[in-house]
Amino acid sequence: MIEKSCELQQLESWLAMLICTYRKHPSEGLAKVIHYYIQRVTSFENEYAHCAVDHHYQSLQKYWQWLSQ
Repeated sequence: MIEKSCELQQLESWLAMLICTYRKHPSEGLAKVIHYYIQRVTSFENEYAHCAVDHHYQSLQKYWQWLSQ
């Protein structure tokens, strides 16, 4: 389970870096990538943490999906 926790941390760190990059250089393509990584984090939480997806991530997913259209 430690490896999976580390993997989740890596996904979240990558997501934070992508969002910082988007703030400096916004683009539809980058918004799509961010949306994809949010989906991966929520999928990871559902699959490995056996818990409901955090409402915060659901809101983020909707927001980035809207930006990527």
